[in-house]
Amino acid sequence: MESKFMVPLILLLSLATIAEVASNSLDGAFPTIAEAHWKTVLPDTRMPVVINELLHPAEKSHSAGVIIDNNGNNGYNIYGKEDFTSLRNVPDATLFFLEDDLKRSGTRMHIQLSKRMTNSASFLPQSEAKSIPFSTADLPNTLSRFSIKPNSNLALRMQETLQQCEAPALKSEEKLCATSLESMVDFVVSKLGTNKGVQARVTVLEDRTVSKRAFKWYMVAGMAEEVGYVKTVNCHPQTYAYLTYYCHSLKGTRTYVVPFVGDDGTNAEVVAECHSDTSEWDAKHISFKMLHVKPGSVPICHALPEDSIVWMTS
Repeated sequence: MESKFMVPLILLLSLATIAEVASNSLDGAFPTIAEAHWKTVLPDTRMPVVINELLHPAEKSHSAGVIIDNNGNNGYNIYGKEDFTSLRNVPDATLFFLEDDLKRSGTRMHIQLSKRMTNSASFLPQSEAKSIPFSTADLPNTLSRFSIKPNSNLALRMQETLQQCEAPALKSEEKLCATSLESMVDFVVSKLGTNKGVQARVTVLEDRTVSKRAFKWYMVAGMAEEVGYVKTVNCHPQTYAYLTYYCHSLKGTRTYVVPFVGDDGTNAEVVAECHSDTSEWDAKHISFKMLHVKPGSVPICHALPEDSIVWMTS
């Protein structure tokens, strides 16, 4: 007969997982359920520091929202109609570049690599995120729940995020807007087809004191290492009342890790992506205008800020 004092085996395993994760948490912070989920599903995958910071935000706020750009830029929508009017004060920004530029030592780029989130940005627990309808139709209720003014800039950015998440995927794309770390991890594993040997690669900056949303001059300082993986899943933060990532697996994408050095002498290990098939992208996409090329003609590349994640298998 089972003793009423016997702790179920699954609980013991969960506690063991939490204890192990606790040793890896920042500043000794007690691990979250999301961290325990990561350790269970991805036992041999190291969690990037920037993700750990999103589980233990430096600042507390009434909401867990993330505002990528107060001027209106909602991040990269690689195949949408983008005019990036918010970048009118940064006319020389290197949003996109050619693959040859990435492979040429000495190439200079004016790019934004620092994370674009507020210091209070954090993941909601999966149970809470699931309880909040994530759709354009339910946006008024979400705005009210998080005390966001309906006509505010943030409300407009949230609507754009929902439209991007609800838009049909490209023929070569599989996507999910992940509203919790647990849902992101589960989506990644389902698309990679394994939880073994999974890597979560992010851009790493020597100087993390750079102002958020700040553009900085960098130079390619060495050989671009192509990370030759069969399939990748890429996750990019979006503007919403709580932390949301646009995750997608896009065929024909090559991932590179490239050493950069800033004009101030600080180093960066930059993760960059080159999309070899842009034939499905909107013909009015700003990348074609910036690079003077046509859809489907040449690979188009972009660097990832430190809060975007590329998932791959070894």
